[in-house]
Amino acid sequence: TVNTRHLQAVASLGDGFSVAATAPDGVIEAIEHENECFVGVQFHPERMGAATQPLFRALVEEAAPAPALVSN
Repeated sequence: TVNTRHLQAVASLGDGFSVAATAPDGVIEAIEHENECFVGVQFHPERMGAATQPLFRALVEEAAPAPALVSN
């Protein structure tokens, strides 16, 4: 079970995806692909404590080398 802080929600899963996490109200908050290395989250892993820190850390590490999309 994870947190939920938004108004949008997954209504139906695409082919090859399964539910990975839900909020207490049953809203789908995370999905994963059954055959590929793909995970999507709508909750806030950075606010969930130690259990979700590896997920948040991996996101930051993957995004860090990307070039900035906004220039000054």
